[in-house]
Amino acid sequence: MTVKIQLGMAIIYLHLALVAILPGCQSLKHKVLHISGYVPIDTSASGGYSAAGMLSAVKMGFDDVNNSTEILRDYRLQVDWSDTHCLAGYSTSLFMKDIAQKPTKIMLVGDGCSMSTAPIAETCPYYNLLMISYIAASPILSNKQRYPTFFRMALPDSSYNGPRIAIMQRLNWTRFATIHQLENSNYFSLMTTDLLNRLRDRKIPHSIVALESFRDDPKDQVENLMRKDARVIVVNMYSSKARLVFCWAYKLGFLNSTVQRVWMIPGFYTINWWNSTNTPCTPQELRAAINYVILTDTLNLRQDGKKSIAGMTAPEYDKRLKEYPPTKLYKLSSYNPFGYDTAWAVALALNKTLNILKSNPTLYKNRLLEDFSYNDTEMRKIMLKEMFALQFEGVSGAVKFDKFGDRSGTLTVLQRVNGTRNYVALYDGINEILEMKSRFHWRDNRVPSDGSKNTTIVILLKVNFSLCMVMVALSAIGIGLSGVFFYANHKYRSTPIMKMSSSKLNIFICIGAMLMYLSIVFYSIYQGVKYTHPSYVAALCELWKWSLPIGFTLAFGAIFSKTFRIYIIYASVQGKPRRRKLLDKSLFQLIALLVFIDIIILSLWSGIDPLRPEVKIIDTRISIDDPDTRIEKRMTTCTSPYMIYWMLILGTEKAVFLLFGAVVAYGTRNVSVKELNDSKLITIIVYNFILIAIVTGPLRFALHSMAPTGYFIADSILAWLCVTTMLNIIFIPKLKKVNKVNSQDIFKSTGTLQNSIDKSTGNYNRANSASGSIDSVLDNRSR
Repeated sequence: MTVKIQLGMAIIYLHLALVAILPGCQSLKHKVLHISGYVPIDTSASGGYSAAGMLSAVKMGFDDVNNSTEILRDYRLQVDWSDTHCLAGYSTSLFMKDIAQKPTKIMLVGDGCSMSTAPIAETCPYYNLLMISYIAASPILSNKQRYPTFFRMALPDSSYNGPRIAIMQRLNWTRFATIHQLENSNYFSLMTTDLLNRLRDRKIPHSIVALESFRDDPKDQVENLMRKDARVIVVNMYSSKARLVFCWAYKLGFLNSTVQRVWMIPGFYTINWWNSTNTPCTPQELRAAINYVILTDTLNLRQDGKKSIAGMTAPEYDKRLKEYPPTKLYKLSSYNPFGYDTAWAVALALNKTLNILKSNPTLYKNRLLEDFSYNDTEMRKIMLKEMFALQFEGVSGAVKFDKFGDRSGTLTVLQRVNGTRNYVALYDGINEILEMKSRFHWRDNRVPSDGSKNTTIVILLKVNFSLCMVMVALSAIGIGLSGVFFYANHKYRSTPIMKMSSSKLNIFICIGAMLMYLSIVFYSIYQGVKYTHPSYVAALCELWKWSLPIGFTLAFGAIFSKTFRIYIIYASVQGKPRRRKLLDKSLFQLIALLVFIDIIILSLWSGIDPLRPEVKIIDTRISIDDPDTRIEKRMTTCTSPYMIYWMLILGTEKAVFLLFGAVVAYGTRNVSVKELNDSKLITIIVYNFILIAIVTGPLRFALHSMAPTGYFIADSILAWLCVTTMLNIIFIPKLKKVNKVNSQDIFKSTGTLQNSIDKSTGNYNRANSASGSIDSVLDNRSR
């Protein structure tokens, strides 16, 4: 009996000795907590990210937790792993299968792919489950309304914005632009939004030059960055699109020697991401384009020499992982430290939850971790609270979760200089501190300017005042010439030549010409005084706008009305039904109607959308001598928001008018009475006006590329010549005939105007004036 007692005591002592010697023995942890683990290994079907290289680190972490007696002394964590293939639908089916099968899972670990993580993270709160991912980095998972119980150990890609802002503040950059890739998940759009939100929430002064986005080809967006002189550019996109951005920047001359641009790109690109031939640029050109870019990336393995909660330094951890048995199955991921720390985060959160449950058994009805069920909202709240409060030293650095369940950790700042990545700084995401480890390198050893403190030299594009006065003088001469023709028309109004020319309608031609000359005067004065007397510009714009179309309508309305009368009469003597005579009064009414239409259009334009002076920036360039000096070319123009539509209405009206005149002139081309046949003259006049429209029209839309003086000369001289040519063609031939022969000689020479002569006296019968005399001439001619 004594021997048996002694033997029993020996066994007890041996057991205690084993516990003391082998504190990490998993067999002593007799309770098992089950966890569902998800990892994308074979991603050939989805083309997504494979986290197979994380699996060894996560398993080693859980093994170390189970071997520790410091936490979860009575519990062993068992993780059942499933391959999600980075497929959202398949991962959801795996989760529902795990929920349906026993035993109950107390927590979820994974996934390594954001696409397959999101549906599980959105569903698991309905089962009171927490989920922690080791690598899923999409910014969309930070939405706590959709994913209230989701956490992640790896820093989200939006965390790159922390060091980016710190760099901007350190280098006094407040003016920047962004360019990001558009894709279905809005991954990069969210990264850009996060940057803007951080600046706004921290009330950091900033000025956004441009927010550019693209889906396929970024050429237009790069051109816009170039036009807006973006100096600091934040890039959020995959490396394939980044190659296109830098290629276009190189091809378009955005990366010139005058101004140094600063590009901030994600650090998850591979080392030689630029070395590709799938862009219009060669790899050598891309390599030159990305010189001096700044990269921000997560610090995967701590560099400060501190020991982690597992009692290992970073080098010790790295050595152990390489010797860990499953490591040989998959190539290790550079993000593997996050997997190891994930296991410890799960254990620490559960351990703290256990302590709370034990501290008040009455309140929690003697429940422990093994009593968790999918309906246990109370225990979920405790675990959620403890996960948010978690803070420990991991192999990846200090671990702490923010209000979004994202890891606040350490990031690195790198700079690519002459083909190498230089380690520049560390960014403490928890305390938001940038610690410089070396210096940035810049071209010419000068920190680039963000362009916010630029000196702008304004060059006003204006017309030489002397030229404006020359055009005013020429227009005054034109007005005088119109007056001379007006006087001559009145003086010789009783002569047969002027009668057949419809002297009363000629008055409208002279008045119309005067108005068109006046429009050139208003235009010239506007060009001459728009910078020295800006208060006059609006009035000059309106006067110019009104005088030109009304003058055109008066002049051409009279010309075409005369010819239309000939056309009507000529058509009737060719065998067509006789029409009533068109007296001058009827033609006056036609001209008045056309002018009335112009007045309605112009009144609506002036009332609804009046012309106003507007200063336009025609060109912006950076000074070759000083990149912080901007040279702007500006021009004041008369414009209105809907001017193009009003011009289109007026232009269409005048085009129809000219077309009508051309048709009428063509219809009277065979009239044998020279004094009545103006078809050739009208053809020349129509040609002149069409010519000026063709020449000056494109010039108006190319103002930014032309010297204003050259444009003004071309525009005004052509208009002046057009009006002057019209007057000379209409009046000079008739006045020559009036001066050379008397009226009776003309009648005899034509042999066609007998009906216009009183046979008893031999004098011209005034009763056959205007349309009557023309009718008689054509009637006799037809016999």
